[in-house]
Amino acid sequence: MRPSKRDHVLTSAIALIEEHGLNAVSLESVADRAGISKGGLMYHFPTRQALLLGIVDALAEDWERELRELAGGPADSVDADTRLRAYVLSMATSVTRAELMLTLEATQNPDLGDAWQPILARWAPDVSDTSTEAGRCRYLKMLAVEGLWLHDALDHRTMTAEQRTAMTEAILDLR
Repeated sequence: MRPSKRDHVLTSAIALIEEHGLNAVSLESVADRAGISKGGLMYHFPTRQALLLGIVDALAEDWERELRELAGGPADSVDADTRLRAYVLSMATSVTRAELMLTLEATQNPDLGDAWQPILARWAPDVSDTSTEAGRCRYLKMLAVEGLWLHDALDHRTMTAEQRTAMTEAILDLR
């Protein structure tokens, strides 16, 4: 499989999760969705676990790319406030079904969560930095935006774009 075919498989798998949930993901269902043979899919993803890890890795790479764009550079080239602002702006969108399902699955399948940890370590405030008021405020902003990220999945009262923007601005303005 060429890299573009691999990307197509991952996009197909994510679309399958969005439409039918994580339980719908099998090597057969993803191969069918991608329009390739099961053997072609298995060349790069020999197991369902390998496929799930590939999906998470792709989502994690996309997320870090977005964070870098929002911050104007990689995490190690910007200050803590710039990293946090990028994190808040990135997380202010509503969670997708695929992101939610994979996040929940990572609680039972820790390998799936491994892709997110280095990104969180680079971009999100650390709980160990909560001994000062400024550190607690940064951590509170992270907790607030993570709640905003999950809001529409947990509460049937979906926010409008204007409400979500207002909440994001309120989080950024916390002092």
